[in-house]
Amino acid sequence: MTPLSPQQVIGGINRGEARARAWIYEKYLSQVYTTVRNLIPGSPEIDDIVQETFHRLFRNEGKFLRIKGIVRFLNTTANSLCIGHQRHQKIVRRYEESQGVESTMVAEETEEYMKTLSHHRALIYRAMEEIPEKCKKPFFLHYAKGMNNREIAELLGLKEQTVANHRATALRVLRQSIKDKPDLNFLTIFL
Repeated sequence: MTPLSPQQVIGGINRGEARARAWIYEKYLSQVYTTVRNLIPGSPEIDDIVQETFHRLFRNEGKFLRIKGIVRFLNTTANSLCIGHQRHQKIVRRYEESQGVESTMVAEETEEYMKTLSHHRALIYRAMEEIPEKCKKPFFLHYAKGMNNREIAELLGLKEQTVANHRATALRVLRQSIKDKPDLNFLTIFL
């Protein structure tokens, strides 16, 4: 981990710089993980809650004045997410009890859902492999990072129209490859 001054960390976090994000993540990951693990011990959701905590921090660019504020934000967010998780689990248990549903049935349904989700992901990844290389980066920056054409063009050193063309090509290829897969037809609504 490259040492950064507090000013570099704060400025970097507020501007969304990857270097500052990596520094914060490495520095505070174990602290956040311990907090979450202590609040919801044994839960399979621990890793997801830790990741969501950092994700929410990184979405709050431009809002921090000191590292203490970042640490406070991480702790408060982790606590809130754990409380929300506990509330949700309580509601699920009450529902199961009121409906007479055995937890094994829920576990079986969850396992089946996860298998289906895993299958869908594999099909989607295979479909995305068909996207031409020059089109992949603009496509992913738009859909995964939420960047617009102008931002992508600046980042990649391309013209906005080129970015728009690459994204359109990627969508066309993706739609075409999904079209023949009945399991993924629902995705065409979103593309």
